[in-house]
Amino acid sequence: MNRHVLSVLDRLASASRLLILLVIVVAGCRPEEQESHIIRSPVVPFDELFTVADTVRLDPSVIIGTVGFLDVNAQGEFLVSDHVGRGIHRFSPSGGHVRSYSVPDCLPDEANFIPMSSRLLSSGGIMTMEFWGTTVIFDANGNCVEATRLLDSFSRAFCEYQGSIYVHRVYVEGKATMGVYSPALEAIDDLEIEPPRLVRLNQVRGGLWGTGVACFADGPYYVYLESMDGLAARIGSSITQYQPEFFEIRPDDLSKEADVSERSMQSRDYPLTISIFALDESTRMVVTAYLDENWHIDSSEATSSLGLSIASNTGRFPGRSTISPIPPRAAGNGYFYAAGENEQLPNGDVGNPVIVRYRFIPPEHTDE
Repeated sequence: MNRHVLSVLDRLASASRLLILLVIVVAGCRPEEQESHIIRSPVVPFDELFTVADTVRLDPSVIIGTVGFLDVNAQGEFLVSDHVGRGIHRFSPSGGHVRSYSVPDCLPDEANFIPMSSRLLSSGGIMTMEFWGTTVIFDANGNCVEATRLLDSFSRAFCEYQGSIYVHRVYVEGKATMGVYSPALEAIDDLEIEPPRLVRLNQVRGGLWGTGVACFADGPYYVYLESMDGLAARIGSSITQYQPEFFEIRPDDLSKEADVSERSMQSRDYPLTISIFALDESTRMVVTAYLDENWHIDSSEATSSLGLSIASNTGRFPGRSTISPIPPRAAGNGYFYAAGENEQLPNGDVGNPVIVRYRFIPPEHTDE
C-alpha cells in the first residue's frame, strides 16, 4: 500500500489535493498496516534453537490427572490446571507443592468448574477461567479475591500486562476487540484489534485453548488460525512479521455451503497457527500445526510435527523457525516447557507427569 500511495502522491500537482489524500490515508489505515513488513524466516534444526536444560518432577503428594494448561512466572513457579482432576496447583521451581486453589470456595455452585486456563499474576495471586467466562481471582495466600460467572461470554485467552488483564475474544458481530480488566475484574477498556481475515475458519476451530494471546514488555500479541506471525495489540513503531518456510497462506475462507463436519475437514488443508508464547519479555514463539507432510518428523500424522517460529519484538536477533516433535505447553524466562511422561515412583506407583525445560538459544546475526 505504501508504494502505491507514494506513487500517487508524486503525480499530484496540487498541494491541497496532496493534503487531502494524506488525511484519507492516515484515517483509513492503522499504524501497523502502514509500517509492517514481512521477512522470510528460514527453518533450522531444532537443536540449533533449543536444548534440554533439565526435568522437573512435580510433588507426588498432589495427584495430577493431566497437565491441561501450564503457566510459569518470573520466579520459575509452575501453575498446573488439571482438566481431568479439575484442580489448580502451584509448585515451586523445583517442583515442590506450594498451594492448591478451590473455585467452589468462591463460587459454591461451581463444583464442576474445569480450569481451562490459569495464570500466575504479578501480585502473587492467580486468575483462572473456564469456558464461557466463569472467572476467579485468588490472592497470594489462596483466598478468593473476586469471582464472576460471566466475565466475557466470548473469551478465549488472557494475559497480564502492567497490572491489567487483557482478554482475547472470539470475533463476533463484526467486532474485533480485546477486553481490558482490572485485577478486581472491573471493565476498563475495549481495545480494538485487527479482525481475522478468515472469519469462518476461526469460528469453526480454535487454537490451543488459552494460548491465543501472550503479554510482553511492549504489550499483548495475539494470533488467529491463519496468522503467519503474532500481531501486536498496542504498538507505536514499525512491525516486522516473519513468514516461516513451512507456512502456507490459505487463500480463501471455509465454504459457506459446507456443514460443520465438512468445514472441520477443510480447516486442515492448510497450516493452522494455534498458539503464541512469550519466551521472554521481548521474544515471541508462534506455534503452527497441520504442516504439509514434507515437514513431518518420522510420522505421517499431521499433528506429530509442529512448526515453531521465533522472533524478537525489538529486532535483537533475526527470526528463525524450526520443526518440533514436542508440543510447548508454557514459556518464560528464556525457556519453553513441555509435559513429559508420568514419573515412575519407587514403590511402583505412577506419579505425575514431569515438566521438561528447553532453553532457547538466540540466533546470531548474519548477512541476510
